Amino acid sequence: MAHIYSVLLLEDETPTREYLTAMIDVHPNLTLFHASASCAEARQALKNGVPDVLVADIGLPDGSGIDIVREACEKYENLEAMVITVHGDEENVVQALEAGATGYLLKEQAFDELGSAILSLMAGETAISPKIARFLLKRFMPAKKIQKHCQSRKINQRRLNII
Repeated sequence: MAHIYSVLLLEDETPTREYLTAMIDVHPNLTLFHASASCAEARQALKNGVPDVLVADIGLPDGSGIDIVREACEKYENLEAMVITVHGDEENVVQALEAGATGYLLKEQAFDELGSAILSLMAGETAISPKIARFLLKRFMPAKKIQKHCQSRKINQRRLNII
């Protein structure tokens, strides 16, 4: 029998929160622990129990979802955390990962892949939007090294552009 994972969703925009809540509700391996619209609500929900996964937006009316990720990951060792956001900039990505997030999805991808991304986290994998993965690759591997690495493996220009 498949495991059912509980999800704490932190998203301030009502239509987005309702859509993501519906995605969680219809997924056979997920259950909604709580849907919070603010950092304060998420903190209160975490006082009442611990979900398997925290899915947090960054820009919230009373703070940053990254702070909630950091607090939750420090307090609950087995909790997985994923950021879903429109912010794909270096500062937010690095801060989220340093805070303990093991997933980072841009909302455009989260709308389609939230369930599978959560299951990836629970399987000990990561879930990162391709745009974010590419950014991280560029950040940690200078362009010339990437080209040299790809040329040595005879990767064509089209695939190199994808990387």
